[in-house]
Amino acid sequence: MTQKDSSHDGAGGTSAPSDSVELDKDDAKFSDDGGKASVRGDPSARFGGGIGLAKKVLDFDAANAKELRIFTRESNILVEATDSNRISVVALSREVLGEKDLQVSVSRNIFSVDFRKHGNRWRRMRAGYRDTLKVMIPARLNINVVSHSGDIDISGLHGKVTIKSKSGDIELAGVEGNTTVDARRGSVSAKGLADAKLKVAVGNIFLSRLTGALVCSAKRGDISCQWDSIDNNALVSIRGGRKGISLLLPP
Repeated sequence: MTQKDSSHDGAGGTSAPSDSVELDKDDAKFSDDGGKASVRGDPSARFGGGIGLAKKVLDFDAANAKELRIFTRESNILVEATDSNRISVVALSREVLGEKDLQVSVSRNIFSVDFRKHGNRWRRMRAGYRDTLKVMIPARLNINVVSHSGDIDISGLHGKVTIKSKSGDIELAGVEGNTTVDARRGSVSAKGLADAKLKVAVGNIFLSRLTGALVCSAKRGDISCQWDSIDNNALVSIRGGRKGISLLLPP
């Protein structure tokens, strides 16, 4: 392992712990196909664009992990749950991925994935595409995502989910733990949240099959919420701005 200094996250959120150490080839399985990888037919194809992409993969043991932190700048993020005790990280790009473009570090029980890198962001923006980070993690883990720009899709997790995003849509499904979202611009869609605090500055909030407490606000956007069940003592606080609010409670 290699000592790694802390750095600013670039989106106003938590940075990697100052005493973290970077994983090396003795601690994880690193692979780089050096060419192109097709994601056609993959559920994540809408993130990667379904075309030939440069690909870099990290795979490492997470038996002692309690939390995963993800830091990106201009990338879409796809997080899915797995039954194993390993974390798999796949970076997809239409540009060459260098050795330092995707980094993983660990401090105590916190793993950090940094994909804030790399290449010519203005060229990517003019071409209308983003890089993609696909992560498979144990369902039990807590996750903390800090994103400057890009869509975020998280499904199947049982742990606490925290998201801070400057720009991009967020989609959550089957997330059973406490969920906190702070988004400047972009819509939030979720199914099956149990306990959530959501704040959106510009964008809509669409929630269905809720089963617990909810605190949410959208300054400039619609809010639509539907509960399957809710405890009589659960806190529900909804604040809208100039747009409409729709609530559907169980009988």
